[in-house]
Amino acid sequence: MNLLFRLEYSVKGVDSGIRNFRKAVIKKAIALEEKIDSIAAANEATNVIDNSRTRDWSRSC
Repeated sequence: MNLLFRLEYSVKGVDSGIRNFRKAVIKKAIALEEKIDSIAAANEATNVIDNSRTRDWSRSC
């Protein structure tokens, strides 16, 4: 991600088609990062629920 940002600001005055392509790639990378973050957050929430169920089960025994 950092590489894409450096590329965005490193080359000035480049053809607008190339600039638009770079922007599209950056937007897709950000969207992918957000999806990965949401999957990780959902997985973490599931782990918290599973852990609380395990604790409740062990207390009832």
